[in-house]
Amino acid sequence: MTAKEIYEIGISYIPEIPSDNPDLQRYVVGWLNTMMLETFEVENAIRTWNKEELLLAPQIIKTINEDIVYHDSLTLGAFPYGIASYAFIDDDNDYRSNKFGQYYVRGVNAANKYIPHKIIDVY
Repeated sequence: MTAKEIYEIGISYIPEIPSDNPDLQRYVVGWLNTMMLETFEVENAIRTWNKEELLLAPQIIKTINEDIVYHDSLTLGAFPYGIASYAFIDDDNDYRSNKFGQYYVRGVNAANKYIPHKIIDVY
């Protein structure tokens, strides 16, 4: 999934046509880089759960046309809500920004995987 596809899903929650506000699109790379940094540990927990190779660092993109390598549970289940939350901040709509921010957090939490670890008693 590309950054632009995530942006288009997220912006669909805003009751305006994206072409009416082209300025938002120039922010999406920064917004997604921030979200990928925030969810780096969650992405690696998903990869551990699926027995996949871990990322050594959060993905950083430079353009809106780049592919996001994170799992769909984040790119579809959380990131669009984060985009909408940021867009509503730009629109000075605190209520909707907070609402979609909560959806973003809920999506990240739903995507996270609990990885059991052995406990070592140090006493």
